[in-house]
Amino acid sequence: MQYRIRAALFARTRTHYSVLRDKDGGMRNTIPKARRAKDGIIPFAEWARLADTLGIPAHHSRANGVYIPADTSWRHEMLSRSYGDTPPPIRAARYTVA
Repeated sequence: MQYRIRAALFARTRTHYSVLRDKDGGMRNTIPKARRAKDGIIPFAEWARLADTLGIPAHHSRANGVYIPADTSWRHEMLSRSYGDTPPPIRAARYTVA
């Protein structure tokens, strides 16, 4: 999944992106270290371009990239967004407390 998201983003934008896994199973879409600022922060133009490519509002992405939770439905939605599709957003789970 990690490789497919990276390849789809490159095919659409001809720009390299990094897709990194964290220890909890989630993933983070970000830019390579060579294109970051000296302090390691993503420049706003790069951050906005990544959010625009994925079709999400820039304020929903983090300052260090776009986080994908460790859930298959989130991963499939981000894979679809990486290919340029606009899937319906995933609804938040509603729990009832008895």
